Amino acid sequence: MHLRGKRFEYNLIRKKMSAEGKPDDEIEPLLRVNYRFHWQMSYRLAEPRFLRARMELQAVAWYDNSKANPHNPDTDAAVRWGEQTYDEMMVGFFDVGVPAGIDKQHFFIRKEGTIASSPQRAAPMDR
Repeated sequence: MHLRGKRFEYNLIRKKMSAEGKPDDEIEPLLRVNYRFHWQMSYRLAEPRFLRARMELQAVAWYDNSKANPHNPDTDAAVRWGEQTYDEMMVGFFDVGVPAGIDKQHFFIRKEGTIASSPQRAAPMDR
């Protein structure tokens, strides 16, 4: 995130089905940060979390492209992905530890049809 960043959060999503056979996912917030450009830090959970099958990590970001944001360089500009400060980006990093004996190539393969395997492009942000 750059100058228009507002909030950032990570969630742990446990995929479940209801008795009626409908998705009934449980969302557990892991981190919620009111973002400031000059305050980019890394965070560690107080206790490690074990990820099990059908669990997902979700990173969500909110932006403020309004005149109310004193750091916004140009509220009239179309905002696009980019590495420059006047552009925007959203990258959610996380570390995963796996036992030494696990076949890591097999462990990290993404299956077709999952969100993780579907390339997504950032759309211009609304004003």
